[in-house]
Amino acid sequence: MSIATDTLTKSGHRPLSRIAGEIVRDMRQTMKSGICPPAALPYLTAMAELEDITDHYMHDSAISIVLYFLGNVAHWRGEKAAALKKELRDIIDEAQGRKKRGKKA
Repeated sequence: MSIATDTLTKSGHRPLSRIAGEIVRDMRQTMKSGICPPAALPYLTAMAELEDITDHYMHDSAISIVLYFLGNVAHWRGEKAAALKKELRDIIDEAQGRKKRGKKA
């Protein structure tokens, strides 16, 4: 996946809204129902409004929104699904690592 540097957020990843758009497109093609699982839909909707993993949607952090989304899409499978889930997990891992390093400093 090629990422132009002008599309990266301040945390150095693609905007969550852009990732959410790709997820919607892939789910339309790969999910039997053609839609996002109902339990994951509120989190996908919130991700579509977020840019950076440090952002908040109402009272929820972007980190918690992405984690809850990932926890509710176990049946979303395929090459693209695996790549997008990995990208989201990597963003979370980086953000949590940054938080841990920040607390120790």
